Amino acid sequence: MNSSGKLEESYGTLWQTIAGLKAAGYTKDFNVQEDCISCEGLDQPLSPDEFVIDKVYRFEGETNPDDASILYAISARNHNIKGVLVNGYGPTADVATNNFISNLETRTAEHEKDIHYNEATELRPEGDRILNAPLVKVELSENIKILQSEKAWQEKDHSAITVFKSDHKTAVLIGFHKDGILKTHT
Repeated sequence: MNSSGKLEESYGTLWQTIAGLKAAGYTKDFNVQEDCISCEGLDQPLSPDEFVIDKVYRFEGETNPDDASILYAISARNHNIKGVLVNGYGPTADVATNNFISNLETRTAEHEKDIHYNEATELRPEGDRILNAPLVKVELSENIKILQSEKAWQEKDHSAITVFKSDHKTAVLIGFHKDGILKTHT
């Protein structure tokens, strides 16, 4: 943990990150079992709705893509438990762990203010889509439905929606009608 109380962006390798997180209080090694989570020393299994993702770390396999992994620093606030959950990445991912993670509430446990939502506009007055958080789940089919339901889609040859935006990166989904053209832009 750095001096501001936040988890480090990188600790190095997978094993260095596990050690760094352990030093920061993430002492449990969680395992997924069907629709719950368990670990040694835990009296009873806990359900996904009791956990939040505090930080996500991805690791690429240096010599073999099958070695790619993802490490989740997770916590259960009501039980004062913090720990790590490791999964494969891509083709080596464990289905049960993927399902468990997709059910977790994806927000920062101690730093909820770090989550950024889209700004409300006349076109999209809700302003409730998460654009930047420790883990942003982007449902392409839902965003395509949003694009196609809007006035801009009906009146122009294309429409766009920002699906992720941080200080350093922006990801935009652009939908085009047949023969639509992407003009030079910045």
